[in-house]
Amino acid sequence: MKKMAAVIVFIFLAAAACCIDGQPLKFRVYYLIKGEKLRKPEAYSSGVVGVKKFPLRVKTFLRPSRYYDFENSSFKKNAAALFSALDASDRKNSVRIAGFVESYVAKTVTASPEATTPTADPHDSYRPASGILRDGTGNILEKCRLAVALLRYAEIPARVSFWNDSYVVEYYLKPEKKDDPSWQVMDFSGAYENSGDTVIPRSWNPVDSGEHLNEEWKPDTLSVRVDSVKNIYSGMDEAEAMADFAVIESGAEPDARSNTGLSYFYLFKIIDYEILPSNPSGRFSIELTMPFNEIRPFKTMKYFVKPLSAGLEIKMRRSRTYIKPLVKGMMYVLPLDFSIK
Repeated sequence: MKKMAAVIVFIFLAAAACCIDGQPLKFRVYYLIKGEKLRKPEAYSSGVVGVKKFPLRVKTFLRPSRYYDFENSSFKKNAAALFSALDASDRKNSVRIAGFVESYVAKTVTASPEATTPTADPHDSYRPASGILRDGTGNILEKCRLAVALLRYAEIPARVSFWNDSYVVEYYLKPEKKDDPSWQVMDFSGAYENSGDTVIPRSWNPVDSGEHLNEEWKPDTLSVRVDSVKNIYSGMDEAEAMADFAVIESGAEPDARSNTGLSYFYLFKIIDYEILPSNPSGRFSIELTMPFNEIRPFKTMKYFVKPLSAGLEIKMRRSRTYIKPLVKGMMYVLPLDFSIK
């Protein structure tokens, strides 16, 4: 990864659409990821609830934040009425509470479109949990926000993480009589539940009580949309994977053959993005969160960015990591500077 730390400039003058007359700019990101499928964590029938029951490293995920605003008076009123449907014993069992929250959000929150309006802060493209609970509508990230806020309100640590190219909820399940707690996944796309006994690890998790997104920017006013994602799983060894990625860096596309049944794999992930900046003649920056699970075997080894729109210039700045003492995990991000020539 250190080889990629130097600033590299790519100018791709192809006959693609530039940001003219409201048309989006396009670029492509390639990742080489080393991974291993894991068994899903054990499911338990009961778990503890309460601030004092959890270790310090996960207590941060009990706090309110701007987007998980469960201390909002309206939210507390609605949440109290919602949880009154559970009997007293169930309100002390984190497994029952989590199941109740997942069912409520999945069945009563009507799906809404993904955010596309340009904003100066990507988080502001989505409503806080109180608004979602009030309105009864939400896209995938908004459903995750509501579930996290409800779980934290019920004193269960929870966070929005990224798994299999989608936002999911992770909540901390600590069994009453066992010492092997785990982060359980709540996925409103249905993919996790239908994925069998083994899954790829999460791509990343936040390291504090706030929210982190796969694409971040500030203060530029933008709209960033994922147009497509292609995942190519390969059983090749590391030397072959590195050699194939070097070919990609030279301008070729990877072999499209994929073997999703592998337990150990190298994953070539290709993401096409569309950007709609508010100032088509100006400069702007985006920070991409790269797949990097510090605890589990799912880590970006190399990356490459290529413009797809005529006159679009991209500079890759030095990659950065974010950590927080006591909290397990690490954020691995790639800052990109864009300009239109």
